[in-house]
Amino acid sequence: MNDVTFNLRTPIKHGTEEIGVLTVKAPTLKTIRKIGLPFRFGVVAGSEFEIDAERLARYLSELCALPPSTIDQISATDFVGLTQVFSGFFGQSPA
Repeated sequence: MNDVTFNLRTPIKHGTEEIGVLTVKAPTLKTIRKIGLPFRFGVVAGSEFEIDAERLARYLSELCALPPSTIDQISATDFVGLTQVFSGFFGQSPA
């Protein structure tokens, strides 16, 4: 899968720069080995997979080339939208 451009509903700040669009690089095996999978499969009864928010935040920092302090500003609504981007990267549909 190619890199994905994601329009934030709520912009975030990196220093003095306001960011309204994130470019999320497609993860590679190197990144998966470094961080682990951003989802846990078959963890909750009746659920195919569960989102690991901490790991997903680490992926966002790594793949968007932004520090964790900037990634932490992402709104809950945008974060849920970004889980769909990652579901696409890993060939899963959102829970």
